Amino acid sequence: VHKSYRLSSRLNKLVEDFRLINQLESGKVDFSFTETPVKIFLEESIKFYQDLYEVKIKLNFKDDLETIPVDTHYFSRIIENLLNNAIKYVGETVEVTITVYRQDKNNFGILFADNGPGIPEDDLPHIFDKFKRAKTKHKIFGSGLGLFICKIIAEIHEGSISVYNASTGGAVFKIIAPLTNSGKKVVDNFVIE
Repeated sequence: VHKSYRLSSRLNKLVEDFRLINQLESGKVDFSFTETPVKIFLEESIKFYQDLYEVKIKLNFKDDLETIPVDTHYFSRIIENLLNNAIKYVGETVEVTITVYRQDKNNFGILFADNGPGIPEDDLPHIFDKFKRAKTKHKIFGSGLGLFICKIIAEIHEGSISVYNASTGGAVFKIIAPLTNSGKKVVDNFVIE
């Protein structure tokens, strides 16, 4: 029974991911960009993971950045997908540091660093591609859609997401987005108005 439930949950997640990708790529999603208190937004986004899993999450806030213009429903999906990946790939003791900062006068940045093994160098250039998954020694369930969804949502926010391996170990995801939003959405170089 437990195995059937897990399989059913995985299939439901896969269907939900495909539905979301279809909506995002077709422009059939109404985004609501609001000036969002960044500290409250991140605390609410990570609370579920801190309560349900034994994940140590440290939040750092640099500069004087109090609000960011995001659609909280969709932007929180980036944080959730990155946390899900950290839980899957890191192992037993998951530690994540999320740092919010002012990139420059026009953009904010969020660094999401975990204490895992990092991403194999061969996988880094394609990790945000649809169906791409990092190679691992262990069998880890996933569809290869989570980081692709993160990329689309970052682009709709007129931003970007990238990743590199920290010299001390672990993966560091870097999200950059503007401090003001024009209301235009760019996905794979197409402007959606």
